[in-house]
Amino acid sequence: MTATMSAGPVLRTNWSRVLLTYLAGVLAAAALGKIGPVFGPLQSDLGLSLPAVGWAASAMTGVAAALGLIGGVWTDRLGDRRSLLAGLVLLAVTGAAGALAWDATSLLVLRLFEGTGYLLVVVAAPALIMRLTTGADRVTALSVWGTFIPVGLAVGSGAGGVVAGGVGWRSWFLLLGAGVAAVAAVAAVRLPGPGRYAGRAGRADEGPDLTVGKPDGHTGVPATRPRIRAAVLARILALSAGFGAVSMISVAMLTLLPTFLSTDVGLGSSTAGLAVALVSLVSVPGGIVAGWLLRRLAGIPVLGPLALTMPLLAIVIFSGARIPALAIGAAAVLLFVNGILVAVAFAAVPQVVDGADQLGMGNGLLVQLGSCGSLLGPPLFAATVDRFGWGPVPVVVGVAAVLGLVLFLIAHRSPAPRR
Repeated sequence: MTATMSAGPVLRTNWSRVLLTYLAGVLAAAALGKIGPVFGPLQSDLGLSLPAVGWAASAMTGVAAALGLIGGVWTDRLGDRRSLLAGLVLLAVTGAAGALAWDATSLLVLRLFEGTGYLLVVVAAPALIMRLTTGADRVTALSVWGTFIPVGLAVGSGAGGVVAGGVGWRSWFLLLGAGVAAVAAVAAVRLPGPGRYAGRAGRADEGPDLTVGKPDGHTGVPATRPRIRAAVLARILALSAGFGAVSMISVAMLTLLPTFLSTDVGLGSSTAGLAVALVSLVSVPGGIVAGWLLRRLAGIPVLGPLALTMPLLAIVIFSGARIPALAIGAAAVLLFVNGILVAVAFAAVPQVVDGADQLGMGNGLLVQLGSCGSLLGPPLFAATVDRFGWGPVPVVVGVAAVLGLVLFLIAHRSPAPRR
């Protein structure tokens, strides 16, 4: 996609603003995973049952799974910048307030509000990135955006463990809330308002004729009359459902892999946990590589079939010789491929909608069905292992991978000139 150029300055992507938007997503994802490193202290300090802490940990994902489409429509109506700032403020306030939680109910209620803030951030940010970038940079930026969850979870797990271990979980919640508030303050100053081009220009911060109704000309102006054709809705649903299948694989693998490595491969629990933490980050270079490839190749038809390698890699992991290095290496490659497919999904949203006034809705549905996959994956895979053992896991991976590929191909359409 290329932006329609106007006479005057040469337009360039404003990467500092792209990085600021990406940082907002990373901190939102850190909030998503902030319960993990303080699971035990939360349970003992508040007198919670194990399921109660589990509900608190998954509450934010549940909000995204339930309300993603609504969040997208809200973003289309309110505008990308306002939605992002509203989400950051809600995350900061309710996240810090979590330090005052006194029982299971108060913690869960605050996590649900945090989930609403998280949803607004992750739906608005890709639409804002559209406005911050030009030309081929747009595909690269959206691909890199797809890495915000693993990076954020790594930040949350690492920083949360260090801070909570030193000064307690309440201080960890306060510190993360303060970090989100700081990013919100910078974003309020640095990110441009609706109707303005967000990239750089040679003489002034001006740009092309960016009209709502063209993904290449996203202005961030609140949409007043969003309209969507049935064929477009079908493509968005297919892309989002395919993303859900891909997300199901990655989250389930990362959830079950520590148990497999410790019980069947013979690694200690701490070693297995460290190995899985490192493996989870391999999806980040996968997203970066996808951004590079998408600038040069045809997108979904070329990169989508990589999904078929995931069940083969799962066979190496779960049905192989139980060699630690082999299992961990195969898992790393699987997560690398998964990272490529996640990036492809995020980068494809502008291609499957008719106009910028549908970007929020498209991103919202992508987040919603992706979150559904994240919620359904672990129990589905765990039930398979509980009933049949580890052997059939590659079959479940294969079904999800083929489903994801088919849905991606349904969503794909060859780029056509827009009038």
